[in-house]
Amino acid sequence: LGRDGRWSANEPVSVGQKTSLLLLGSGLAREPVSFTSRDAERGSSCEQAGAMPQSSMDGNGSTTVVLPWRGRWFFCLRNGDSWVHQGRAVSLTAAGDPDVAVVSGVRGGGEMVSTSEDGYMVLPVDEEVPLLLLGTHFSERTRVTLTTEKVTRGLLCREQTLIETRGLQPLHGGLGARVSVRLPHAGSYYVCVSLAGRWVHQGVDPLVTLQGESTLVPFWVNLLLVATLLVWSGLFSGLTLGLMALDKTELKVIESCGTPEERDYARKILPLRRRGNYLLCSLVLGNVCVNSSFTILLDEMLSSGPIAVLLSTLGIVMLGEIIPQAICSRYGLAIGARTILITKLFMIITFPLSWPISKLLDSVLGEEIGNVFDREKLTEYLRITKDYAQLENEELNIIFGALELTKKTAADIMTRIEDVYMLPYDAVLDFETMSEIVKRGYTRIPVYDSTKQNIVSLLNTKDLTFVDPDDAIPLATVCTFYKHPLSFVFEDETLDSLLREFKKGHSHMAFVRQVVQSEDRDPVYHVTGLVTLEDVIEEIIQSEIIDETDVLMDNRRKQRRKDAQLLQDFSDFLKIGSGQQGKNVVSAQLAFATYQFLSTAVRAFTAEFVTPAVLRRLMAQNIFFTLKPSSSKNIFDAGRPCDFFTVILEGRVRVTVGKESLVFEAGPFSYFGLPALERGSFVPDYTVTPLSCVIFMKVGHSVYLAALRASRLGRPDEPADAALQENAVQSNGARQTPVASTEPKTTGWSEPANA
Repeated sequence: LGRDGRWSANEPVSVGQKTSLLLLGSGLAREPVSFTSRDAERGSSCEQAGAMPQSSMDGNGSTTVVLPWRGRWFFCLRNGDSWVHQGRAVSLTAAGDPDVAVVSGVRGGGEMVSTSEDGYMVLPVDEEVPLLLLGTHFSERTRVTLTTEKVTRGLLCREQTLIETRGLQPLHGGLGARVSVRLPHAGSYYVCVSLAGRWVHQGVDPLVTLQGESTLVPFWVNLLLVATLLVWSGLFSGLTLGLMALDKTELKVIESCGTPEERDYARKILPLRRRGNYLLCSLVLGNVCVNSSFTILLDEMLSSGPIAVLLSTLGIVMLGEIIPQAICSRYGLAIGARTILITKLFMIITFPLSWPISKLLDSVLGEEIGNVFDREKLTEYLRITKDYAQLENEELNIIFGALELTKKTAADIMTRIEDVYMLPYDAVLDFETMSEIVKRGYTRIPVYDSTKQNIVSLLNTKDLTFVDPDDAIPLATVCTFYKHPLSFVFEDETLDSLLREFKKGHSHMAFVRQVVQSEDRDPVYHVTGLVTLEDVIEEIIQSEIIDETDVLMDNRRKQRRKDAQLLQDFSDFLKIGSGQQGKNVVSAQLAFATYQFLSTAVRAFTAEFVTPAVLRRLMAQNIFFTLKPSSSKNIFDAGRPCDFFTVILEGRVRVTVGKESLVFEAGPFSYFGLPALERGSFVPDYTVTPLSCVIFMKVGHSVYLAALRASRLGRPDEPADAALQENAVQSNGARQTPVASTEPKTTGWSEPANA
C-alpha cells in the first residue's frame, strides 16, 4: 500500500516503518509470513526465516510488516514446521533512512575490562561494567539488551534469552550511547536493539560481541587470601627485624643468665641465628613473595588500578612493616621463639635460592661476630641503662671501678711519702713510742733509716704483742726478728697488676718509686708514696673505706672526717707517778692501768663524777707512795680516824677485820677507805698491814673535793652536786667494812655492810 493509498507491486517500502501488504496467491488464509535477505529458488528452505520479522495474514491475504534495514527482502511462508522460500519473483525493496539504532562496535570501560586475542571485549561476571556503544541513530527511545543466542545480524532476538541493560545515555549526534550491564555468568553475549516492539540482533561480529569471564575463586575467598598474605607479610617483616637484631653474643648471654623463660627462648633461636645470612635470605625472600602476591591479588579484586596501588601500599607499610617491626623490636625474643617452626618451614621452602645466596654472603662478608663492647662502651652502656637494669648505685660504682683498674696507676691513688707516718730505725719501743703508735692507729708502719727515702723495714703492730714498754727494746731488734718483706712498685704500675701482686700474699703495702734519669750517672730511684690493698679496693668500690681510727676521709685531698673518733693520748701518763721526794714510784704503764681501773671500776671516779681530764690531773699530783714491811707503819689502823682513799698498786697486804680479828690478804687494785671521800672522815674497823714492798695511791678528801669542783665547772652535773652537798655534813660514828663496792647509795657511794 503506497503513500498515495494505492496498491503497487514495484514501489519500495520505508525501513523501520509499518507497511501494509496484500499477498496474492493460494492457501494464504491466516498463514504467518516472514522475510529473508537470502536469494533462493522457489520452494527452497528459508533457514533463518523464523528469526526474521514475521506477521500473520488475515483471510484476504493482508498483513503488516516492519523491515529493519534497506535492501531486497524475499518472502517465506510456513509449511508445517519449516519455512519455504517463494522465489525471486516475489520480493520487496526497503529504502530510506531508518530510525532504528544500528550497533557497529562495543567498548568497555574500567580496569576490569580487557580484550581477548580474537578481539572480543572480556567483562567480569557479576560486576557492573560501563559500556560504550558505537553506531547510528541512537536516541532517547533506543533500548538495548543482550542475548546469548548466536544468529545473523538483522534477525529477531528471542525474548527468553534477553538480558536487560541500564542507564542508556545517547551521545551527541546519535553516533553512540553509554550503558551499564551486569553479565550473570560466563559466556558470549550479543547486542539486540529494539525495533517496533521487537528486538533485532546486531550480529556475531567480534566488534559487537561481549565475552563474560568469571574469577577462579569467589570474592570472599580472595578477601581471606588478601588478609592472610598481609598477616604473613607482617610476620616476615617483624621476624626479619626481631631475629636479626638478636646477635649471637646477646643470645648466649640470655641463655646463661636470663630468666627461665628467656633461656628457653634463646636456646630455640640460637641454632638458627648462627646461620644469620641463610636466615636473612629466607625471611626476605618470603617477605618479597608475599608482598608481590598481595599486590597482584588486590589488583585483581579491585576495578581501579590506582586504588589497588594505594591500598596495597598502605596495607604493606602499616600492617606489613611499621606495626610488626614496632612490636618485634621489643618482643623479638618471644615472638621469634614461638614462630620458630614457621621460620624453619620457610627456610626449607626457600632453600634452593636462599642457601646459595647466604653462602655467597658468608664468603664476601666473613663470619658474623656480633656486638662486642670495649671498656668505654660497656661503661657508657651501663650508665645509660642504669634506670632500667635494676642495679643499685653501689653496684654500678663497683662495676665502673673494676673497669677502670687498667687505666689508673699507683701514682693516682698513692699517699704521698711526706704524709706517711713512719718510725726511725733507731727508735726505742718504750711507753712513749708505743703510745704514739696506738694513737696513730695504723696496722703497718714503715721504718726508715736516716731519711724517709731509705725504707729499710716494716713494723706490724701485731709484732708488739709480747713487747713490754718497760724493757725499751730497740725497734731494730723487732724488725730484724720478723723481717717483713718490702714491696716496691713504679708510679706507672696499673691497679690490676698491683692487685695481682697483693693477692699473692707477700704484703698488702707497697712503696711507690720514681725513676730519676740523669745523663752523667745511673738512674736513681726515689720513693714518692705509699699504696695499700685498701687503696685499690677503694678505687674498685668508688668509695672511701673509713676505719674507726681514720681522721682524714681522703689522704690525697686532705679532707677531714667530721665524726672522727678521738684517740686517747697516753703521753700524759709519762708525767704521772710522782711520789715521795718527787720520785716516779710507778711506771707510765702502771699509771695508765690505774687510770683505767679507777674510771671504770670505782664509781666515785667515773665520768659521772670526775671527768677524764680532771682524773688525769688528779693522778699527776703527789699521791703515789711506797711502804716496806720492815717499817712499823700501817696503811690503815682499826679505830683510828682517817680522811683518805687508797688503792694498792703493787705488793701484798694483810687485812685484819673486827673484834674477831679475821685475817685475809689483798693484792694489786684492792682499794680501801672509799667512805672517806664521801664523808670527809671515817673510823675503819680493820687494819691494813704491808706484807711486801707495797706501792699504793692515796687520795685525800680535800683533793677529791677539788676534783669534784673542777669537774662541775667544766660540766654541771647533778651527781657531782649531790656529792658536794653530802660532804657538807659528815657523820663519824658508823662502822665500815674494808673493801669498797660499786653499788651506790642515793647520793653517794658508801661501802655496804659486808666486804
